[in-house]
Amino acid sequence: MALQENKKRVVWIDLLRIFATCCVPMAHLCSNVINQTPGVLSSDYLALNFFNSMCRWVVPAFVMISGIFFLNKDKECDPKKLFTKNIVRMATAFLFWSFLYALQQSFFPAIGVGKEIPAFSEKAFINDFISGEYHMWYLYMIAALYLVTPFIRVFTDNATKKQLEAFIVLSFVFTNLIPTLLNFPFIKQFEFNNAYNYLHIAFIGGYAGLYVGGQYMVRYPFRKKVRIFIYAMGILGYALMSGLNLWLSVRNDEPTKAFLDADNAFSVMIAYAVFTFFQNVISKVNFREKAVKAIKWLSARSFGVYLCHVFIMRAFQYFGIQVIHFDPKIARVDLTHIPYIDFPPLITIPLLTLLVLIGSFGVSWIVSKIPVLKKYVV
Repeated sequence: MALQENKKRVVWIDLLRIFATCCVPMAHLCSNVINQTPGVLSSDYLALNFFNSMCRWVVPAFVMISGIFFLNKDKECDPKKLFTKNIVRMATAFLFWSFLYALQQSFFPAIGVGKEIPAFSEKAFINDFISGEYHMWYLYMIAALYLVTPFIRVFTDNATKKQLEAFIVLSFVFTNLIPTLLNFPFIKQFEFNNAYNYLHIAFIGGYAGLYVGGQYMVRYPFRKKVRIFIYAMGILGYALMSGLNLWLSVRNDEPTKAFLDADNAFSVMIAYAVFTFFQNVISKVNFREKAVKAIKWLSARSFGVYLCHVFIMRAFQYFGIQVIHFDPKIARVDLTHIPYIDFPPLITIPLLTLLVLIGSFGVSWIVSKIPVLKKYVV
């Protein structure tokens, strides 16, 4: 069944996009403080590892969602439109938000109450502007995928089911699985990493496999037995990600993020499982018209939320508020005279994530009301 023939499928894609967007701030809130825990077996670290591992599937899911639409062979691929609309939008969004983040880093850094802001550095500002804030690498990556989409379409539009499957499997093995295995200490000590780098299999590298994977899954929906297997792999992926990350942290006696990369094998396994759940379970829910309107509104704001949520996180940091404890070293406002209750991370992580999301959706909505900006930066 073609994607456009079933309105429910569009809703489930919107919901998947919203759910993934809501997980982004949680992942960043956890990652930013994971090195500040009192120990790798402390309740703080265990909670951070639990929630952080739960959210690392979102970038693969975003790429798969893009693959649904941009690799749809029933829809014409116009290179001119792809460049002038999609790639230009990524570029203008990056330039706008990266400029604001670079300004913030130069003039309003989170360095603590009473500390003097370092003198403005043109070089630091330009470097911050070019590289973007830590989450904005995604815009570089997705713009690159858009750039090569006409060439990928030549393959996906004409490939057989088995050829698509071979591409996805090869991409997973060489782009996700092998780099993940190379993080194991007993493998890392040998020269396998150099041998892997010598392969230079660029065609199936990066996020191309997930891009094609998203289109494959709507073109050839899984049977029930395969879906059960995918769900099992997703649960296994989460268990391995959180478990191995904890194991390596204990082994090194310091927090590590070795198994928390967005493109590692475990993140991809979870992404396929979540995607399958929304495609086959959530798609069967009958949403009322008002609910559909709310879902589409939230989905339309999701890109802006992704772009601006770090600003909202920084606003909390200016008051020393983060998910594990009050930190006067980053606060720009002196609140030491106010009684502070240290809640456990199991409460603060979801709570602060919710507050960041409310602020981010608000900012995204406001920007979407501004002429020109609404078209190019959110």
